[in-house]
Amino acid sequence: MRTKVAELTSETGEAAIQKLRDEIKDCKAILKCGVCFDRPKEVVIVKCYHLFCNPCIQRNLEIRHRKCPGCGTAFGQNDVRLVKI
Repeated sequence: MRTKVAELTSETGEAAIQKLRDEIKDCKAILKCGVCFDRPKEVVIVKCYHLFCNPCIQRNLEIRHRKCPGCGTAFGQNDVRLVKI
C-alpha cells in the first residue's frame, strides 16, 4: 500500500489523474459480479465465501447447477446470504 501511495504522489498533472482513474476502475471491477461482470456483488455463498450478484446465483439455483461459479463447491438455497459491501 505504501508503494502505491508513493507511486501516486510522485506523479503530477495528467499522469497522476490517469493513474487515479485506473486505480478507481480497478477498485470498481473488484466489486462487480465475477459471472456477469455487470451487477455489483450482493450475495455470499457461505460454504466458500465467494461473492456474486443475486440474479446469477438465483439462476444457478433455478437450473439446479448448484455449484459455486468461482470454485465449484456445491451449495443450496440455505447457503446463500445477502451481504452489503
